Amino acid sequence: MLYQIGFALIVLYKLMRDRGTDFLNSSALLQEDYVPLQLHTSQANVTNHSSQDYASSGNNLFYGLLDKKIRECKGILFAHVNINSIRNKFEEVCNFLQKHTIAVFAITESNLDAERDLTCMYQIPEYYMTRFDRDVKKGKKSGGGLIMYIHNTFKFDILDIDFLIPGRTQLAILKVYRDYMKPLLFTALYNPPDTDKTQFLKCFTDLNVYLSSFKYERIIVGDFNLNLIRKGVFDINTHKLLLLAKEFNMYQLIKGPTHNSGSLLDHMYVSNKSDFTQSFHLPFAGSDHDICVTARKKLKIKVSPRIVTCRKFSDIDWDLFNKDLQSYMENVNCENIDVKHPVKTDVEFNNFSLYVMNTLDKHAPSKNKIVKSKNVPWFNSEIWKLVKHRNSLLNVARKSNDDKKWKMYRKARNNVRYNMNKAKRMYFLNKFENVTGTKSMWKCVDELTSYTKKDLQPINSLVINDVCTYDKVVMNDHLAECFEVNDNFITSNDDEMNEMIENYCQNYDYSKSSNSDILPLEIKDDEIETCISKMKNKQPRDVKMPPISVIKKCRETFSVYLSMFFMLFINKCILPQSFKAAKVTPLYKGKGSRSSGKNYRPISILHTYCKIFERFLFNRISIRVKNLLCKEQHGYKQNKSCITALKEFTNYVYSEIDKPKTKVVAVMIDFSQAFNSLDKNVLIKKLMNEFKIEPWYICVIREIFRNRVFRFYNDDKYYHMPRGCCQGSSLGGLIYSLFSNDLSKSIVCNVKLCG
Repeated sequence: MLYQIGFALIVLYKLMRDRGTDFLNSSALLQEDYVPLQLHTSQANVTNHSSQDYASSGNNLFYGLLDKKIRECKGILFAHVNINSIRNKFEEVCNFLQKHTIAVFAITESNLDAERDLTCMYQIPEYYMTRFDRDVKKGKKSGGGLIMYIHNTFKFDILDIDFLIPGRTQLAILKVYRDYMKPLLFTALYNPPDTDKTQFLKCFTDLNVYLSSFKYERIIVGDFNLNLIRKGVFDINTHKLLLLAKEFNMYQLIKGPTHNSGSLLDHMYVSNKSDFTQSFHLPFAGSDHDICVTARKKLKIKVSPRIVTCRKFSDIDWDLFNKDLQSYMENVNCENIDVKHPVKTDVEFNNFSLYVMNTLDKHAPSKNKIVKSKNVPWFNSEIWKLVKHRNSLLNVARKSNDDKKWKMYRKARNNVRYNMNKAKRMYFLNKFENVTGTKSMWKCVDELTSYTKKDLQPINSLVINDVCTYDKVVMNDHLAECFEVNDNFITSNDDEMNEMIENYCQNYDYSKSSNSDILPLEIKDDEIETCISKMKNKQPRDVKMPPISVIKKCRETFSVYLSMFFMLFINKCILPQSFKAAKVTPLYKGKGSRSSGKNYRPISILHTYCKIFERFLFNRISIRVKNLLCKEQHGYKQNKSCITALKEFTNYVYSEIDKPKTKVVAVMIDFSQAFNSLDKNVLIKKLMNEFKIEPWYICVIREIFRNRVFRFYNDDKYYHMPRGCCQGSSLGGLIYSLFSNDLSKSIVCNVKLCG
């Protein structure tokens, strides 16, 4: 009863306050003409609330009208309120933000202390929280502090301030990123009543000079403690504030009193007034200040369709395609190639690749195709009907603004969510019931968790030496430096390594080698066909490369050519430069800031024929070193995986725990930039001394690492790669396993290794 009487008294006071308010000269500056000392009441962009509006909401007086006004707003919403301590009003703030989507919600006078109030206690789902507590040294009793909640659909940066802030004044600047639009600078400000007004006006000037240097759209909100509504009194500081706002093309949106005393203390300045469709203020959460809300209209942008370049392989006559490929055999003779001039080898192999692509263009020319987005498989026609019905009810509810229509819409909305969750659950239950093996099971798990959808979001900016840059050339150079690992230890130079390899080849004992591993090496066509058949049917991003599916269709013909070239490469220890050049795509690791180059890993896209060649080497080397790899290694081995490693680890832990007076300590080690840190000279030494593999393996691996380069997809500049092996190749995992195989020997104590 007392609660309702209190509400009624506040409403009565606000009604009397709104009707008896006179606007003096300061409010005249709120108009576009900025005529000083003009006495009139402003009505532009102002929402006046009559007694009928307040009474229509019944017991939910404040929130009913506030929800109604926000539902009428179209666009991106920004809000501010001086809450005078959030501790006892947090539940109302949380309920408000979960009910409505506010881009940035600024709270002044949060009255939180860093030593007392935990951040986790004031976090809200679907919102990021930035907190700027009051400075206890400057006075604790009078309050202060800022909190800003940013919806998770918006990305933002916190800008540093390089000008002086007077007294206990607080402000924070956010750079908010919007889709298809330039960033927006949002500033929240709190100016205590006891701050020197001259110093505050200078701070306001410095703030606008700083914001204007970015040439972005600006919004400044906060409790200025400068009353824009004065009864018969001329305030020079208020007049100067509005003149400064006019000088920097900032417009005040809030026109009515926002405080219980009848004062307009909460200001909201914007740089582009015409882009803000509606602004209003209403009581909120029992605070003595109103909440100020404004809506910024969205751009209606027609998104361009996604266009991809593809080929229609269903129109190919594979018999004619095979005949055209076989006709090239008459003009090829690898024996006539001068191995002393590797350039001629590149030319001959490039001619073969070019002939294949010309033949492919003849039978299946590349075309541009508009790709439409596919619906999720459980999104059936029944759900489509429910969605259309829900959308129609939403339009009716917005036009009529009737509570019954809104209830019907919410019921339809909940029905859509229930049926979508049910259809998705049944779809995956049926898929998991039809699982036949571990491969199909992990495929279902990846589809359920969206693991296969790699985050290939383009990198728009990077922070380099505390400076944000948008230049693609500078960003590529920085990423290349991050991908290259500096030498932390001294290794043998190339001349010494070449001498060691030459001695190894002369003194090698071939008695234990099979005939297939002795030079001159002979490669059968069946072996290349097996390598081709095991390749994954992935469409290359570069249309200039032949797809694996085409090579599989004609694998008998391709195996003849490739076996001939591969024998030349191995017997003469030469490789074409196209095998050593990779196209790199930076892939976000999923943790850390996206603006740091260290949080990306390079994914290499290799030539299609290079993949087949590395698969051939993988099969040969893996058979040779299969019994020499440590048993604790579970990666890149047949019939081994993370499941077998986890099983072995848990069995060891349980067996040790069962022993009396035994403790088990697990130490997890993750190597940073493991593939990038691989040293070729150290690797070759281990292959010769530890694994003692045939010399031609050594020579080919040395040739693979020699003069290796990479470039980014959006740039033609090549970068040298002195260390590391390519991530994404079939041979890279095996090479790293050989490189780290002696890790178990370096641990001499009683330790169980599992990796």
